[in-house]
Amino acid sequence: MQSAIGQYYPSVTINFTYYLSRETPPTDSEWNALISANIPIFSAGIIEANVRNAFSILRQAKLFESQTRRQIVQQVESAYNDIQFSRERIRELEVQVPRRRRR
Repeated sequence: MQSAIGQYYPSVTINFTYYLSRETPPTDSEWNALISANIPIFSAGIIEANVRNAFSILRQAKLFESQTRRQIVQQVESAYNDIQFSRERIRELEVQVPRRRRR
């Protein structure tokens, strides 16, 4: 999302190249540089769409996380209730059928 918002601002790129030896013209140049500037004047609509898309993806991810958390809590509660019911049922069965003593 930060990169989508960052597209609103102008950017400057500087590329330096240093040559140890050069066999193509100009041979006397040991280094050169290239400076380029990007000012997003006419691409505001594209940038706005990218920002909206980034926010939409962020909201979807948060909703998915929330849904997953609710499912986990529900499944843990269900498993806990199943264990409690099983323990109570075992206690009831032990009362109904006492254990035999080994000889």
